[in-house]
Amino acid sequence: MATNPVDSTRSAMPDAQREFLEACEQANRAWLARVKSEVDLWSELARKLSTTRSAREALDAYQTCMAERIQMAAGAIIG
Repeated sequence: MATNPVDSTRSAMPDAQREFLEACEQANRAWLARVKSEVDLWSELARKLSTTRSAREALDAYQTCMAERIQMAAGAIIG
């Protein structure tokens, strides 16, 4: 007996919806991890800047932060 294409499509829809939901959840987890990394990075810079005693220390802290930020951006593009 021939399979009805409409029935096949209907039975596949829940699978497609589940896969779509899983993909959305995975993207959401990745986005939240990225936001946390950004917050941690800038919080650490603020902490370091609050304890600096010279312009040189402040520039060093900022340079380190920006180097880490560039690495994060490169990882986001590659990953």
